[in-house]
Amino acid sequence: MMGQTINYSEQIAKKKHICWWCGEAIKAGEKYARWRYADAGECLPVLCHEECKEAWKNLDCSERDCVGFAEFNRGCTCEHGWCKCKGG
Repeated sequence: MMGQTINYSEQIAKKKHICWWCGEAIKAGEKYARWRYADAGECLPVLCHEECKEAWKNLDCSERDCVGFAEFNRGCTCEHGWCKCKGG
């Protein structure tokens, strides 16, 4: 059974947060997505830049549950540190 997303919202940051997708700062004043991911008795908070949330949507459904902290580059599905789409 796959986990579920609960309490999804889009907010404007009042203070600095860290993006789960890319590990970069979400600065005060930036729009970001926030939700909780519940699975196997655990409930984890997830915060992402808008562009990172969109990149997450582009993953194959079977991959969505496997996203580790700061695993990808900001706004894309290239592995962190190996961005092919931006020439890195």
